[in-house]
Amino acid sequence: MAKHAVKISILLVWLTIMGWWWLESRSWPPPAKIEVAFLPDFNDYFSLKYGDQKIGWAFKSLRRLPGGAGYQVGQGLVVRLALAGEELEIKSTLMANLDKSLNLLDFTHLVQAGPLTVSEIGVVADERLSVEVNLGEHGPVVAKIAAAYGGLGGQYAEKLDFSRPAILPAPAGPALAQALPPYLSYLGLEAGRHYALKQLNPLSRQLDEFPVRVEEEGREYDQEAGRKIPAFRIRLTSAGGDSLIWVDRFGRTFREEAAGFTLTRLYEQSEAGQGITPLAPAPGFEQLLSLGRKPKHD
Repeated sequence: MAKHAVKISILLVWLTIMGWWWLESRSWPPPAKIEVAFLPDFNDYFSLKYGDQKIGWAFKSLRRLPGGAGYQVGQGLVVRLALAGEELEIKSTLMANLDKSLNLLDFTHLVQAGPLTVSEIGVVADERLSVEVNLGEHGPVVAKIAAAYGGLGGQYAEKLDFSRPAILPAPAGPALAQALPPYLSYLGLEAGRHYALKQLNPLSRQLDEFPVRVEEEGREYDQEAGRKIPAFRIRLTSAGGDSLIWVDRFGRTFREEAAGFTLTRLYEQSEAGQGITPLAPAPGFEQLLSLGRKPKHD
């Protein structure tokens, strides 16, 4: 039971800081083209809760690039954990550039979790996507974690080699979960539609099947508009379980739910960092993070 709790804690933090990366394979044909002004700019803030406990906050942004060249997608996430009487703050920041049809051009992703820092850079060129991971001085620590907790890294532990970029076929579409809701609005939001996506596993850097289904259309209250507006509930299915997102016609997110976690859009940026209570992870997680700490000397 203890081992199971530890694995859940590790999986929680891994999914939180690394995000989900997707390569898509559509089951519905997209529009012939997308107008530059089709997607509106936005910069939204969210509260992050586990059950009823607020443990962090997030932001999502989309803006048009100058001259109608495309879009820039941003997403940040801050989570606080309570460990041995201290707080550990986990930060994740991603910026991605997309062309005007929402195809990925490049991205940068930085994750900081206590003493550990991970950065990723992805570039599309010559019909290939190159993804390079930099673990800095903590490369041996990450390898040790993967080896020690084989139930999570499992069969991939011996294949971890971040010394060279992963080279993949250039994806059609944004290839990133952070840009998935706007891209689904581009493909078409209609109850009953489904899309067959593929997930890029951040450990193995292999592609996993990932079905997406638009389950139903309803209405959500939009405080900015002062009324309820059409919204779609979308189910995402992966090996780790299902998650749900609610979005408007332009792919702007109202909320997300997965594994007891909820992201809810806020209407005042000042609310984002208020009322956060650090989450106490499952027993044994302190020992995991201690692998990355340097011993103290008197």
